[in-house]
Amino acid sequence: MIPRVVRMLVVASPTVLTMWALYAMEHYKVWVPETPFRDVITVAMLGTAMTVSFLIYTRLKR
Repeated sequence: MIPRVVRMLVVASPTVLTMWALYAMEHYKVWVPETPFRDVITVAMLGTAMTVSFLIYTRLKR
């Protein structure tokens, strides 16, 4: 059985990586505030990452 801490790191990784990617794009000026539909894309990216995290969690919980 996978240790609990490792399992939680695996589960959280999609969301954490997406948040890091959003930060990096802002920090390196790849994604400026004037980017069209930036807010919609951000919500879609985070929603997808959280959905993937949830699916991984439910899969590992079985």
